[in-house]
Amino acid sequence: MIRYFIFSVFTIFLGVIIYFALAEEKPNSRKDYLIKRENIQNSIVLVRNENDLLPFKSLENKQIACISINETISNPFTERLNKYSQIEHFSINTNAKLQDWKELSSKLKNYNTLIIALHWNQKQEPDFSRQVIQILNKMAKQSEAVFVLFGNDENFIKLGTLVNFKSVFLAQNTDLLNQELTAEMIFGATKVTGKLKNEISVNLPKDFGIDLPTQIRFSYTIPEASGLDSEFLNAKIDSIAQTALAQKAFPGFQVLVAKDMNVVFHKTYGFHTFEQKQPVLPTDIYDLASVTKVAAATFALMKLYDNQEIDLNDRFSNTWTDWKKTDKEKLTWRELLTHQAGLKAWIPFWTELFDKKGNPKKEFLQKDSSELFSIKLNDSLFLINTYKKIVLQKIKEEKLNKERKYLYSCLSFYIYPEIVKQKSGLDFENFLNREFYKPLGINTLKFNAYQHFPLQRIVPTERDTFFRKTQIHGTVHDEGAMVIGGVSGNAGLFGTANDLAILMQMLLNKGTYGGKQFLKPQTIDEFTRVQFPENDNRRALGFDKPVFGNDTLSLDQAYPAPAVSKNSFGHSGFTGTFIWADPDTGIIFIFLSNRVFPTRNNSLIYSLNIRSSIHQAIYESSIKNLKKVHK
Repeated sequence: MIRYFIFSVFTIFLGVIIYFALAEEKPNSRKDYLIKRENIQNSIVLVRNENDLLPFKSLENKQIACISINETISNPFTERLNKYSQIEHFSINTNAKLQDWKELSSKLKNYNTLIIALHWNQKQEPDFSRQVIQILNKMAKQSEAVFVLFGNDENFIKLGTLVNFKSVFLAQNTDLLNQELTAEMIFGATKVTGKLKNEISVNLPKDFGIDLPTQIRFSYTIPEASGLDSEFLNAKIDSIAQTALAQKAFPGFQVLVAKDMNVVFHKTYGFHTFEQKQPVLPTDIYDLASVTKVAAATFALMKLYDNQEIDLNDRFSNTWTDWKKTDKEKLTWRELLTHQAGLKAWIPFWTELFDKKGNPKKEFLQKDSSELFSIKLNDSLFLINTYKKIVLQKIKEEKLNKERKYLYSCLSFYIYPEIVKQKSGLDFENFLNREFYKPLGINTLKFNAYQHFPLQRIVPTERDTFFRKTQIHGTVHDEGAMVIGGVSGNAGLFGTANDLAILMQMLLNKGTYGGKQFLKPQTIDEFTRVQFPENDNRRALGFDKPVFGNDTLSLDQAYPAPAVSKNSFGHSGFTGTFIWADPDTGIIFIFLSNRVFPTRNNSLIYSLNIRSSIHQAIYESSIKNLKKVHK
């Protein structure tokens, strides 16, 4: 309590200093930004959109390539595009040799969707030969193609006839906002309302422009766009961050805030490790720990429930028949998903792998990898890949607690992926990719991250001194998930803040995102409501909920933060992760850290109340609330 009091006082003091320092900025700077943003939005014109190609909706079957002409692969346009889908990028200059154009065209044959962006250099006008125009049209003919011109409308005439492009955007220049907003428009994150100020041709008269009036994905803007105060939010979170990092609660972390379909704050702090060699980036990938329980397992079960393949009031053993004739036979889905079933909290599955002297048992562990021993624990220790059977048997044999009350348990979540495979015929990860991740444009929610991403992009977790005897980096931190190969409903999922926010926004949208319905609204309502309040159990189905009477509690007693609504929901992760969504306010809060580096014994994230303090600050940053306080 003393440490928390000191932390709170220091945080408030530092926050006030930073707030007034930032307040020295022009008071209308944010308002000016929003006005500029709106003006640029209204100046970008969609002049062609055959077969309603835009905005892109079904992403699961799109292989998208973007070609930047007269720009490098990395530019504001491509960076914004990357927030919406997996895209391969290429670049070329208008003065490139004809052979270079032909080679590029050949590389694009495997892509069914093209985005070609011409960045018109005002100092040196591009010299498009007739042959290059023909190549562009050939590229467009073999795919669904979008052409974007960053330059004056008059330049469009000089391009010749781009007959095979299904969609064409005319942006006025190459500045940052023009590029970012055009990228958002392609994916339906910003509405399209622009009209031509002048006649370009008979077919493109003055005031012509095709409207796309509905926002279907996240837009990326400033807090004021959703009624939050930038200075207050930055000051409060920065002050909490400085204190947390100074006390070494973790090496680094990041915070994402979304409200009303806008990502309004995404900031990173610190480094991957205390050696401070690699700064945290917004695109970094984290071990999500028990956030897996909702972002993977619960979502999968919601889909099965949606399809009427499971009945929440039915006995779980009617589906998982291995529990027939055991003390778990009468347990229901609803009891299991609310941690109300009497299961033990966890089982140390890995201890059986070693003898009393701590030596690896040869029937389970070998020094070299083989077809049978393929689960890598460290460079010289490989686990037998059939150990999952032993795990499931141990869960079956573990006796229930005598008292049937709330006790957070990981055990049933080991089984849910098996049921998903039983019902769908797909393994857990492929089911999630098919039903949610790929169509949502989510590219980083993966198990066994080291197999998909370079280690430099993955934030390391613990230096394991008792089981794997190695630095854990890219493989799951949770020992239980590790012994079954890293793919579990309990833990094992990795991902970025942006992808988690998309997943949660879909829930706030009652199951829709990007123009696609993923879940029924009534399914989301059922899974996110408290199920057993009479048993003093705050839990929903898979999801966590605020503690009862949360709004009456102080910050150090509340969970997650006193200001959240009773309808809000989310989950935390042992590695220092947290996701929360509030349907009453439209606020999504994502917090990612590696607080277990270098050891899980570091509990400052809890004693300093870091996540709840930041969460509370988001609500306090409401301009409406600030006006009330100032009155």
